[in-house]
Amino acid sequence: MSGYRSLTVNGVELRIWQNRRTSDDVVLFLHGFAGCAEDFADIFPMLSRRAIAAVDLLGHGGSDAPTDSARYEMPSMVLDLRAVLLALGVLQADVIGYSMGGRIALALAVAYPRLIRTLVLESASPGLSSERERAERRNSDDALAGWIESEGMERFVDLWESQPLFASQTSLDLDLRRRQRLVRLAQRPHGLGGSLRGHGTGAQPSLWEHLSSVSAPVLAVSGELDAKFTRIGSAMTRLLPHGAHVVVKGAGHNVHLERPAEFAALVTEFLDAQGHIDPSKTVLFRKDPLMDST
Repeated sequence: MSGYRSLTVNGVELRIWQNRRTSDDVVLFLHGFAGCAEDFADIFPMLSRRAIAAVDLLGHGGSDAPTDSARYEMPSMVLDLRAVLLALGVLQADVIGYSMGGRIALALAVAYPRLIRTLVLESASPGLSSERERAERRNSDDALAGWIESEGMERFVDLWESQPLFASQTSLDLDLRRRQRLVRLAQRPHGLGGSLRGHGTGAQPSLWEHLSSVSAPVLAVSGELDAKFTRIGSAMTRLLPHGAHVVVKGAGHNVHLERPAEFAALVTEFLDAQGHIDPSKTVLFRKDPLMDST
């Protein structure tokens, strides 16, 4: 039966949602900043024939939120996910990561390539390429972390949702937007602060130079209205040995929230391909007129 369970790995407790208990290969979902496994709730029924596991990442949702920011550093996050897969008896996983979860998924693929069968990176980045950019971002992330911890979740969520990055979500169903807001409000300030300081975009090492060594098939997904991450997705794909990039028309940063049916269709076809991807193709899928590729 589907539901949540807790796993203790590397001294912390992580909450995991599964649609069924199995030792077979699974599709592992990793959410974005200030989210949790529930963020993919509308996607799970569309992939119900597969075994699914979705993790509340450290500091988020129902998982532990240590006060030591060092515990959130990228190598530790990767080790936690490796331990989760081993605890589930999974030898290889199809990993789907959104935004922050996509950065962590890519780091997992670089560190433990044999654990990854396929990789879906939704609106994700390999990090910042220069030390100057990383230093500037570390400073801004540290300032944001301190602001969250001092001002609390309601003020943070108001600020977070007002970003131009999420402007395309203002037309979504009101109940859906309320559900997403409640997930964000339920986060703990020190958990978000630790995440920003430990594995924020400035804190994580750049993975750009490692893209050419990623052996798994990778599908980068971005929204047409998200110009920044569409550029990043295209640039990543050029460096990945087995990569493809799909741009979903009419969607912004959070494709799985804004266009769940299209996102699920892309994932299904990609997983069914099981690595038989021609990296020279400029178009991977074009069955739906709402979808196009770069």
